[in-house]
Amino acid sequence: MMTTGLNATQIKWVALFFMTIDHLGAFGGSIPFFADNYVLLRIVGRIAAPLFLFIVAESARHTKNRGLLLLRLYFAGVFVVFFTAATNFLFGNSIGYFYPLGNIFFTFFYTVLYICIIEGIASAIKDKSTKHLLIYTLALISTCIPQLLHQTLQNSLIGTLLPSPLYIEYSPIFILMGVIFYFARYKKYQVWVFVGFWILCCIGLDLQYIRSLWTFNHFFNSIQSWMLLALPFILLYNGRRGEGQKWFFYIYYPLHKYLIFLYQALLF
Repeated sequence: MMTTGLNATQIKWVALFFMTIDHLGAFGGSIPFFADNYVLLRIVGRIAAPLFLFIVAESARHTKNRGLLLLRLYFAGVFVVFFTAATNFLFGNSIGYFYPLGNIFFTFFYTVLYICIIEGIASAIKDKSTKHLLIYTLALISTCIPQLLHQTLQNSLIGTLLPSPLYIEYSPIFILMGVIFYFARYKKYQVWVFVGFWILCCIGLDLQYIRSLWTFNHFFNSIQSWMLLALPFILLYNGRRGEGQKWFFYIYYPLHKYLIFLYQALLF
């Protein structure tokens, strides 16, 4: 029996394709074609992150082991850190690779973490469990610790391996959108959530004060407003998980960025 629409794995492949296009524009500045079409590539690339975020929220809903999902997202972020550090150390001087490549896995990690905490608090209130309410409240407060450590110790390694939710890629607004994706539950409501955040992005473009705040720079900009292009793919989601090489997505993320720099170094 044929199922219409796109399952979660197929949407991840779509997101991966557009992410690659986006990064060819972002990091391929020495390649004439990519440099000449920078804006177009970045616009089309806005499709990727919302789709990945949408699927992360769905994964949090359907996974049998949410703790394992959290660990997988965190260690995927750590893998990106060490991959970047290792390739910089070994080959950075030869290919000019010293570049802050971003790490969206920590954005996804915090999205799932806040989902867990919010559900835990709600469940504790419903069950009138003071013990569990205290545990989840302390867990919520603990998410401020990375920021406090970074400000107090001024250690970049801490900020890299234990980033603050205020400093993650695409800003805390993306975390909020992912959390609401999860609690919206039904696709028709998730679509309205996405449209609402797109409207928020468009409104923010006209508010100079908001755009000047460091924590929102990745969200309130004219190119990011093109994230609406992801909407048709969200509408096509059929609620099925699909099958695929999930570890490939974790490895591909840092590897393809490095290969873009390597290609430039070899040809130019």
